[in-house]
Amino acid sequence: SNFPVLLRDVTRIFPCHICFDRNLMIQHVGTFLLNEYNLANKKGLYLHNVLELLEPNVLQMDFASFLEHANTRFIVRLKVDGNRAKCGQDLNFRLSGQMQPLASGNSIVFLCSPYVKTVRQLLDARHYISDMPIRDATRLVVMLNQSRMWQLEQNKHLDELRVAHAGLKEELTKQQTRNRQIQYRHVPAQIVEMLQHGKTFDPHMHRETTVLSCSVADFATITAVCNPPEVMAMLNELNSRFNRLIEMRKLHLLQAQADSWLVVGWAADRSHVSCASSALDLALGMTAEARQIIVRHFGLPIRCITQVLHFLEKRMHIIFLHLRFVIYGESVQAAHALCAKADPGKCLVSNAVR
Repeated sequence: SNFPVLLRDVTRIFPCHICFDRNLMIQHVGTFLLNEYNLANKKGLYLHNVLELLEPNVLQMDFASFLEHANTRFIVRLKVDGNRAKCGQDLNFRLSGQMQPLASGNSIVFLCSPYVKTVRQLLDARHYISDMPIRDATRLVVMLNQSRMWQLEQNKHLDELRVAHAGLKEELTKQQTRNRQIQYRHVPAQIVEMLQHGKTFDPHMHRETTVLSCSVADFATITAVCNPPEVMAMLNELNSRFNRLIEMRKLHLLQAQADSWLVVGWAADRSHVSCASSALDLALGMTAEARQIIVRHFGLPIRCITQVLHFLEKRMHIIFLHLRFVIYGESVQAAHALCAKADPGKCLVSNAVR
């Protein structure tokens, strides 16, 4: 009687406990069960009216079995509905704990906590962390499991990002390779090799050079009567065909702007026969390829104005700067000036080329 802890203190310290006698009649319960499951308004309750034994499932719900297995963990399910349960919904709230006999030997206290491992299980039962005392280890278990689940989810997300980044890296490598191929498409191999090794290419003079200039006749008329998509489709088709021919003849495209193309070839062995012959073949091929493209508005094929000129040493320089060829000398002015004297659909050839 002089002990300072009263029964109401015990029910508050152990909010989920259940105390029953030898007849399994419930004597008192914790404040959480008392308030949330309205047990205060129910008198003469027996243990089997409130709890369903889940583990160990081989035991009978009697006082002797509880005493015999006092050191065994018991898992039970509440049969009564709580205040937080929805109509017709079974929350399946479970408790886990130990059967602790009292000194008198006539009563047993079921010291327990909510049987949950994750926050999701706690929310599914419509209960919260604050329903458990801070000293309850179940709170720590729930938070640790939640942290572990979050870490696993983050690891999975990181693995997905790693796989995605690996695919992006492979795609980027392919795109970089493709860009380099396009970038150095018409650049001489020796210059490409120097650039890839971080070297610079100084201005260089060739003793003999053949220049091919090609433009589309009546391009101003075509652009005036045709809509922009048709003009772009025509130019794309011409570029595709001409680039294939230039690569086939192993010449170098210096400039391609709208309806004009400038191609160059040089003879490294001081013999102008090879580059001039390739330029002539290219001129004939470009003229033939252009005739296969029909302007729908007129119903006529495209006509090209092509000039093939051959220059000896000291007439021009070819330099490589900022990934583009630039031509200096009289060749450019001569090629553009001769455009006005050439007939559409025919090739103008200089005497040196002949």
